Amino acid sequence: MVPLTPNPTKVMLYIAEREQLGVLMNIEQIVVNTVKGRHKEPAHLARNPFGTVPTLELDDGNFIVESLPIIEYLEDKFPKHRLYRGTSEQRAKVRDLERIIDLRISGPMGAYGHATKSPLGRPS
Repeated sequence: MVPLTPNPTKVMLYIAEREQLGVLMNIEQIVVNTVKGRHKEPAHLARNPFGTVPTLELDDGNFIVESLPIIEYLEDKFPKHRLYRGTSEQRAKVRDLERIIDLRISGPMGAYGHATKSPLGRPS
């Protein structure tokens, strides 16, 4: 994970919230500094061939490489004090809102930030 990036931050906040509720998941967080290009190094690409963060290693050695499936996996693996509660309809609305934020708000904001403020820049 790398601090201050949206998707890893979402997962880190989720883990912190669950830990505040008494759910100890014992997840080791590894910082992958994308500004220094560490996400393109062989060690990280072995975990995530897309070179993105976050990435969660499962007990069987496989990996989940997208933030929302990571959170949903942790909800299922540690069912005590779930954050996704309510009826099927209510949980679906929560997931819908998360996807709207990811695709229609965070994505464009991230693209703008990379294009105007990031040391990585964006190709024109």
